[in-house]
Amino acid sequence: MTGPGFLRRIALFARDHYRAVFVGFALAAVLSLVSASRIRFDTDVLNLLPQDDPVLQTFRRTLEEFGSFDNLLIGVRIPEGATADPYQEYVEDLAGELGQLESIAQIDYRIDQPRELLHQFLPRAMLFLDADGRERVARRLTEEGIEERAVELKRLLSTPQAMAIKDLVKLDPLGLSSILLQEVESTRGNLEVEWTSGYYLSRDHRMLLLLAKPVHRPQNLRQDYLMMKAIDQRVAEVGQRWSERVGQPPPEMVYGGTYLTALDDARFIQADMVQNVASSVIGVLILFYFAFRRPSALLYALLPLGCGLILTFGFAGVALGSLSQATSIVAALLIGLGIDFVIVSYGRYVEERRRGSDPAEALAQMSGSSGRAVLVGALTTAATFGAFMVTDFPGLRQMGLLTAAGILLCVVAVLLLLPALLAWSEDRHSRRASRPNLYLHSFGTESVIRA
Repeated sequence: MTGPGFLRRIALFARDHYRAVFVGFALAAVLSLVSASRIRFDTDVLNLLPQDDPVLQTFRRTLEEFGSFDNLLIGVRIPEGATADPYQEYVEDLAGELGQLESIAQIDYRIDQPRELLHQFLPRAMLFLDADGRERVARRLTEEGIEERAVELKRLLSTPQAMAIKDLVKLDPLGLSSILLQEVESTRGNLEVEWTSGYYLSRDHRMLLLLAKPVHRPQNLRQDYLMMKAIDQRVAEVGQRWSERVGQPPPEMVYGGTYLTALDDARFIQADMVQNVASSVIGVLILFYFAFRRPSALLYALLPLGCGLILTFGFAGVALGSLSQATSIVAALLIGLGIDFVIVSYGRYVEERRRGSDPAEALAQMSGSSGRAVLVGALTTAATFGAFMVTDFPGLRQMGLLTAAGILLCVVAVLLLLPALLAWSEDRHSRRASRPNLYLHSFGTESVIRA
């Protein structure tokens, strides 16, 4: 175990060479920031599970061999009261442009030749129906069902859409396709198919839909970002050409799917970490100020903790490379634990100074006596979180490693940087006290005033 003498020597070294300590921590902080800037955020939930689990390995092999069912959903809004025809042209142009992107393997936005599909599908459609579907077909073939269909056909043929649907009516006068083709639409999720044109529509028919199949998994955030950037560029180009052709502003675009969810999750992790750090720092500094009633004490708390956090995430950039959702609370955790080291050390220094000790002796007592308790507390706390490193869950293992390393780096920052800050503060006050005051009487103004 490190003895009090060693900790005393550390404090006195920091006091005598505080400029070197400041420079050393500044260089370490710069290098850590460079390392931390390379950290990526892993939103794949599978990476939080034990990687040697047979079930997980089988699931991963299945995804590699057969691919996933993840799609990027692209929606083109149709304004209220507008016809769909010009927007279908927009979808055609956009699908052609997006299909040329290297990040997109396939674009699906319509069923080709819907009439041919009906011609091939209807004779065999009964084979695909379940019991409920067969019952509905039977009701449609009753006398009442045929009469209702005749009334419906008369109404449809009197509408402006009669020219578009007359071929379908000839092919399916009883309207059985509305029942039979639900099996096709059910494989497309919450979509409908406009069978006169084959385009995918939302349920309210106010949005044309494109289903893009990227070549990568949603958890590849860098590829997600580059893909969305390329899509935005192609959307802008197609929208400009379409506006010049039809004389209308480009339609509103809507995006969805697991790829957007992955990007949102990554942004959430980043925002959550920033929010946790900011709220923790503000709360800790407020309590620290109320405890010591000195504005300068905020500097003694903020700098060691800040350096400890920067060094911790620099270590994460080298040792881990990526952070998961499980590690988003580490920063706030380190602030809450690290402030204890500052409170114990600075409180002992203030107590020694009030007893009349000079700065050197107060620093020696702070590190030699209280510093031993601080170091032991840091080691035991780090060991507690280090126990997570033996678990099979990578998320907990990552959190344990980062928290344990962060506690040790924070205590190193407190044991070195806090004495250096106190020594710098004492020297600054000493220089101010010894600086000669400038009086007007030094320039012979006393006789002028008396006169």
